[in-house]
Amino acid sequence: VNNRGYRILKQRLVAFHANDRFVGMDLARPEIDFASLAGALGVTSRRVAAPEAAGPALEEAIASRRPTLLDILVEDTVGG
Repeated sequence: VNNRGYRILKQRLVAFHANDRFVGMDLARPEIDFASLAGALGVTSRRVAAPEAAGPALEEAIASRRPTLLDILVEDTVGG
């Protein structure tokens, strides 16, 4: 799941340290295209931007019986 940042680390900073200053935890500028990176390494990959496309993409990946990277984009709701 690609939230374009280190969401789990952000959540822990807020929960345990009351700190919402996130330094170096966003991967949006420049955005990393994980699907293209995987493809360049010979791994079947697909970027999924619409929620309704996630299920069919997962079924297709499982049916292929090959290693497959699904880059599923989600919104970052923790900030930053």
